[in-house]
Amino acid sequence: MNLLAVKRKILTAIQRGYEKPLSEEEFNHLCLHVFSLQFSLNPVYSAFCKKLGVHPQNINSWQEIPPLPSVAFKKKKVCLRNTGRGKVSPPIRFLSSGTTWGSAYRSRVSLLFPDLYILSAKINAKRWLFPDVDKMPAFFLFPPWEERQDSSLAFMFWVLEKEFGMKGKTTYFVSGKEFQCEKLLFALKRMEEQGEKVALLGPTSFHLYFLDYLKGKGERVSLPAGSRIMDTGGNKGVHWKITREDLYDEVHTFLGIPETYVVNEYGMCELTGFYFDNVLFHHISHQNVRERYKVVPPWMRVRVVDPGNFTPATKGILLHYDLSNLGTVVAIETEDIGEWKKEGFEILGRSEFSDVRGCSLLLGEYLQKKK
Repeated sequence: MNLLAVKRKILTAIQRGYEKPLSEEEFNHLCLHVFSLQFSLNPVYSAFCKKLGVHPQNINSWQEIPPLPSVAFKKKKVCLRNTGRGKVSPPIRFLSSGTTWGSAYRSRVSLLFPDLYILSAKINAKRWLFPDVDKMPAFFLFPPWEERQDSSLAFMFWVLEKEFGMKGKTTYFVSGKEFQCEKLLFALKRMEEQGEKVALLGPTSFHLYFLDYLKGKGERVSLPAGSRIMDTGGNKGVHWKITREDLYDEVHTFLGIPETYVVNEYGMCELTGFYFDNVLFHHISHQNVRERYKVVPPWMRVRVVDPGNFTPATKGILLHYDLSNLGTVVAIETEDIGEWKKEGFEILGRSEFSDVRGCSLLLGEYLQKKK
């Protein structure tokens, strides 16, 4: 199959969603096609695979596809070349949010196929973040994409705003040089008074900073039932540490949102797809699932392996296989440590040799700007 034919099949696979998921055989067949194309059209990935002695003709399973370490995106231009797409719009280019090793040490990713990203985001978010609504007011604790066009998270929020945000009731509370906590508090009080549920979306550290703001002001609100939070990135970028359980308690205490409506998202700019917690969907659909975990979309796969010998492990580093990552590499090795659950996985932290990175580190920028 040529590139456009494979892309059409991936779009169809994503559109089938969770109701008609790809079988293991279908995923394997399509994943091997994607690998073959990327081996031919991605010089960086091809050279990596050849060094390992792996060629498309000598593997039969998606699990044999070599995952490219995510650090490669910091050092090389990892994307398809000579795709034969003709005259098309320039690709969207993302930079990772920086690391504790400095802003220069950042991944650089070209999003050649935004339609794959957009469809993946819509199908995934509808299932796990907005299963009970078509549109709702949405408040973003992050700068808009117009201000951060190098941010994959800003792009994701732009997609969610257009697809699920209620017209005239969608607002960004990080703009220019400040995080507008006072304005956000006023807006939330208005939603409380009007009895209108709202979604709060942003990096974990921005949510934590706002909760700390509420505590400092002696304020709290009780948002209407059905309000929800999406957080991402962990508590990097803040000077205090907090467990997830304490976060759920504080969200309930200061915002009136129960734990089942706090949905964590896990993703990275090197991946087109991403993962949401299961809790809100299972609560809405009255499924008695007590364990919280990240759900793997049908067009993706995750392996947890021992970092020493890459054999399957209950706890270990995470390997991602993402059909929607057509424009770069289908398989990525991360520096994240995870634990396999019965129906998904959970993040435990970062490798001891990795840098601390992520969108939550952006909070430091805005706190510095306020000084």
